[in-house]
Amino acid sequence: MIFETHESPAPYSGLIESIFHFKGFQPDHSIDRVVPGDEFSGKDFLTTRERLYSAATSKSKFAVADEWLDANFDRGLLPPQSLIDVVESLQAQPAAKFNEVIESFDGTQKHLISQFRKYIGITPKQYQRVLRFNDVFVQLQGDQFLSWSDIAYRCGYSDQSHFIREFKRFSGFIPESFLREEFDEDAPNFFPVDRNN
Repeated sequence: MIFETHESPAPYSGLIESIFHFKGFQPDHSIDRVVPGDEFSGKDFLTTRERLYSAATSKSKFAVADEWLDANFDRGLLPPQSLIDVVESLQAQPAAKFNEVIESFDGTQKHLISQFRKYIGITPKQYQRVLRFNDVFVQLQGDQFLSWSDIAYRCGYSDQSHFIREFKRFSGFIPESFLREEFDEDAPNFFPVDRNN
C-alpha cells in the first residue's frame, strides 16, 4: 500500500487538527461527540465529499480539500498569539509545571479561561488533564518498567488513586486491565479498538 502526503498551505498546515477555525462552527459543538461534517458546513460539505470521492488522483483530492479549506477558513477566528504561546508552553512543559505556565499569561485567569473556551472548547484545567493523560501513554510505551505510583508522580497526579480515577475516566479501564488487554502495545489511542471484529 502506498500512502501519499500533502502539506496544506499556510495557515491551514498548523491548524488542520482543529475545526474550530472554520465559519459557523463553535467549539462547544464538538465536546464529547463526533460532529458530522454537514452539521457545521451544511450541503457544501456533502458536495465537497462527493467531489473528493469522484476525484481520480490523490493530487486532485488534495486540491479539492484545499479549495474547501480556503473557502471556509475564517482568519478572524484565529486565537490571539498570547493564547497560542500558553498552549505551546503547556505542550512543551511537563504537566507538573502547569501552574507556572498559566501564571505566565499576561491577562487574568478569568480571561485565560474565557479564551480557552472560545478557541479550544475546554478550560485550561481540562486541557491539562488531556496533556497529562498523553504523558501517561508516553510512560507506558517506554522501555523501562515503572510502577503506577512512579507514573502518577512523573505525570503530575496528586497520588496513585487520583491517577487511577483519571485513567479510568479517559480510557474506560483501570490501568491493570488496560495492560492486561495489551492496549499499551497499540499506537496511543484514548479509545481501545475492539480486536474481536
